[in-house]
Amino acid sequence: MPRHFFEFIVTHSSPGVLLVPQHLRVAEAIDCLLLIWGASEMDEWAHRMCLVPSLATCLVSGRR
Repeated sequence: MPRHFFEFIVTHSSPGVLLVPQHLRVAEAIDCLLLIWGASEMDEWAHRMCLVPSLATCLVSGRR
C-alpha cells in the first residue's frame, strides 16, 4: 500500500490515508477518528499515510 500511495501522489493530490487495522474494535476506531478530527486540521493530513490508533507509524511524502 505505501508504494502505491506514494506513486499516486506523484501526479495527484491526496487528503491523506488513515489505516485502521481489521482487529481494532469498531468503537475504538471511531473514538480514534473522532479524536483526530477534533484535534487537527484537514491540511495536516495531506499526502500522509498513518496507522490508527497510535499514529506512531506515519509515512509522509516530501510534497506539500
